[in-house]
Amino acid sequence: MDTDTQAVVIGAGPCGLATAGQLLRRGVRVRIFEALPEPARGSRAIMLWPPAQAVLDDLEMLDAARGQAHTPGRLDYHGDTGRLVSVGLRARQAPLVLPQSRTDALLESAVRRSGGTVERDRRLVSLTQRDDTVEVVVRDGAGRHEQLCTRWLIGADGVHSTVRELLGVAFTGSALPTPFILAEGPLSGVRVPDVPAYYLTSRGGMVIAPLPKGRYRVAGSAVDGQEATAGFIQDILDTRGPGGLRMDDIETLTTFSSSERIAARMRSGRVLLVGDAAHTHSAVGGQGLNLGLQDVRNLAWKLAGVLGGTLDEAVLDTYEPERLAAARQIVKATGDVTRVALARPPWSGLRNAVLRIAERTPPAQSRYAATVAGQRIRYPTSALGRPAGFRRTGLPAPGWAAAATTAGDRFTLLTCGPSDGPLSIAAEALTRRYPALLSHHQLRRRRREFLLIRPDGYVAVRGRPKDLPRTERLLTAIGSDPQPTERSAMPHRHDDHQTYEAHAATFRKWADSIMDGDVEAYASCWAPDAVAEDIAMGMETRGVRDISAAAARWFEAIVDQKIILLAQLEGDGYSAVMWELSAQAQGTFTELSTDVRPGSRFTKQGMSAFRFNDQAQFVWERSHWDRASVLRQIEAPHDD
Repeated sequence: MDTDTQAVVIGAGPCGLATAGQLLRRGVRVRIFEALPEPARGSRAIMLWPPAQAVLDDLEMLDAARGQAHTPGRLDYHGDTGRLVSVGLRARQAPLVLPQSRTDALLESAVRRSGGTVERDRRLVSLTQRDDTVEVVVRDGAGRHEQLCTRWLIGADGVHSTVRELLGVAFTGSALPTPFILAEGPLSGVRVPDVPAYYLTSRGGMVIAPLPKGRYRVAGSAVDGQEATAGFIQDILDTRGPGGLRMDDIETLTTFSSSERIAARMRSGRVLLVGDAAHTHSAVGGQGLNLGLQDVRNLAWKLAGVLGGTLDEAVLDTYEPERLAAARQIVKATGDVTRVALARPPWSGLRNAVLRIAERTPPAQSRYAATVAGQRIRYPTSALGRPAGFRRTGLPAPGWAAAATTAGDRFTLLTCGPSDGPLSIAAEALTRRYPALLSHHQLRRRRREFLLIRPDGYVAVRGRPKDLPRTERLLTAIGSDPQPTERSAMPHRHDDHQTYEAHAATFRKWADSIMDGDVEAYASCWAPDAVAEDIAMGMETRGVRDISAAAARWFEAIVDQKIILLAQLEGDGYSAVMWELSAQAQGTFTELSTDVRPGSRFTKQGMSAFRFNDQAQFVWERSHWDRASVLRQIEAPHDD
């Protein structure tokens, strides 16, 4: 019995192939089984929206897909009397229109390039879960059985999933009442659409979608019992379309219908469901591959991280709630769009009026474009997907941030502001503590904030500098132990009196320069040839772009310890200056600021200007910035 396999994937459709490819490229030992003896043919799902493209990009297949696909820049909607609205798509919202057989071929190529092989004509017979493994039996076309043992099993075997059936997981929902008839082939006429065109007419709905190589897909709503014939296709082109179009050489002709169903569970122990095995919905809008491939992208980095030892197994607990939430959002959205598109009078008149208003309302078009592009799927509140207390999280990273996300299998800590500012310095320190989990990227943007972007492109944390410690707590919760922070010894009064006196002299010089308004002396406390600006004191200066960074460097010299400075700019000046203490620095600084035994470095009187809040943050109130308080902060050490 094979006991070397870490993950078994059942099903070699796009979601199964993508799962295998994503795991293989991360070094996971995978076997992938497919019941069919040959790859499926035909166009089937043709719309690859940006979230699906991201999976191809992960597998280094996006450029090849673009080279074969049609890329529309807008979506057109028409009524009985002409165009209702044209929705423009930005470059990062546009879909790739590509037959699924070509998508499958690209994904299987990625699997082979990573050392994997699709084992076809192999059908799952049984699965048995143990404490830390899953025992699997598969049968080939000749009736031979193979038993193997794997750490994890992924069911990607479609709407009629054997994996889901063997688990006994309910697939609840219902069939949609309206069937559709679909044809593909060349289309001729004087007004052949060059982008997906939706016709919402009193005679029914129809869509014409350009395919690569001069082919088109025509699909129209039908009634129960309607036969799929060339005559029906020509009739809907004549009565619902712009007129003058013909499809004389039909290559594909079929009837299909949709259901709205969601699995009750997407994880059962060591078995996980992805794609159509977990959910199905209306085909209107072309969201099927989008949703399924995002299941894969959500799961793959988590499972590979668990198998590789960089992530705690508890991180897999986030897969089901996040992807069930996504499935519910898509099922509702596509169902609503289908019902609106097929509405009859008088509701169709109201729909058309709303669409005509949208034609003149760019914000409405922008919101709709982001929705159909799959960029508004939001994850629920959780320790990983959307931490409580943070806004604008649990969503795909905004365009300006996504473009900078190049960390691969790691989180990206994206900081905005000066590259030598305290936020960037603190982010670098955090990255050194979690090298297996975290990569730091700096953007020069005016707003000082940071984003923690997950490997699947979702924003886990977005905040201001004061929120950075919560990011470390998240990394600690999901990852392996951090690297120890380098800690240099604090000079003690017993063994380094000279060093301590130098620090005390620097402090006195800094305090004197503030109270006397001596800009040159003030600047010399920070760096050679720097001329600093202190907004709170209103001094005229030049040369230092960020007082926060200068103060952080100075406090490193005083405490000889990494302390993250968070300068709060309020009104027309600094109302308070706050330092977030790292765990190791906190003990040293607590001694420095609160220990009033003989030999302490701060006096009781001097502490009137200082306080600690409940997050171990050290705050120096501006109201206490007077000469006496500042000068009392340093007390020469006592000799024993």
